[in-house]
Amino acid sequence: ALAPDAPILHPNPFRFPYGERNLHSNVLLEYHLVNGDVEAGFAQADVVVESTYQTQAQEHAYLQPEAGVAWVRPDGRIEVVCAGQWMHEEREQIAHALDLPDEQIVVRHGAVGGAFGGREDISVQIVLALAAWKTGRPVKTVWSREESIVGHHKRHPF
Repeated sequence: ALAPDAPILHPNPFRFPYGERNLHSNVLLEYHLVNGDVEAGFAQADVVVESTYQTQAQEHAYLQPEAGVAWVRPDGRIEVVCAGQWMHEEREQIAHALDLPDEQIVVRHGAVGGAFGGREDISVQIVLALAAWKTGRPVKTVWSREESIVGHHKRHPF
């Protein structure tokens, strides 16, 4: 699909936020980075300020708190449904925590309401999977806002 003479997979033009899409290629966007000489840049600068800066961790304050359901399917696989942003990583972490093969875990995401990047990390997923696996029954959890603030990670400081 990336070859110059490949048939166009999606011929309908659309507006892309960073300009018009190349209608003659299957490549959506190309972004080129240029590396320069950092030391030369410092040498040419009028002022160079060097110090160590640090920010604090910050609460994501999701529009919806962490919540999910899990159960063991008839085929023996554990299914977890929650709001997340990285289902393959969640699946891998759940499988690792339960010492099961990845194929034993199914993760599905519903709608994610304003997570601001905070649902990239695990919250309720492992506990849900473990509870469903050990009890053999469907389980659910919905964190209160206080539980969300206390129990989940924070936006990573810089």
